Amino acid sequence: MSASCELQELLHRLGHAQVSGGRPKYVKKCAKYNRMDRTLVQVLAQIEERAPNLAQQHAEYECVQSEAAQLASQLTDALAGRDSSASTATDVSQRLTKMSRENGVASETAERSQMADEELEADEGTAPAGSIDKVITPHTLP
Repeated sequence: MSASCELQELLHRLGHAQVSGGRPKYVKKCAKYNRMDRTLVQVLAQIEERAPNLAQQHAEYECVQSEAAQLASQLTDALAGRDSSASTATDVSQRLTKMSRENGVASETAERSQMADEELEADEGTAPAGSIDKVITPHTLP
C-alpha cells in the first residue's frame, strides 16, 4: 500500500473521515492516490529501462562531438594552408609579371643593339680594315 493511502487510513482511524460524506471522499482520494502511485511506478520503470540507452546515447554524442572538434581543427588548418598557398601564388604571379616585363625590355635592348651592330657593319667607313695600309693614309701622317 502506498504511503499516501496509509496516511489516509490513519486519518480515517482518527475520526477525520467520519464527517458527513467522508467515507466516499476517502475512497475517491485513496483511488486517486493509488492511480498516481501506479503511474509514478510506471514512469520510474520507464526511466530505469531507458537509462542504459540514454547513457549509450550520451557516450555516442560525446564521441561525435569530439570528432566534430577534430574536423573543425582540420578545416581550420586546411583553410590556413589554402590562404598561404593563395598568397604564395599571388607573389609568384607578380614576380613572373615583373620578370616578363624585364625580359621584354632586355629583348628590345638586345634587338636594338644587334640592329646597331648590323648598321655599323654595313657602313664601309666603319668597317674593320683588312690591313694596316688601309689604316695609315697620307691624311693620318703629319
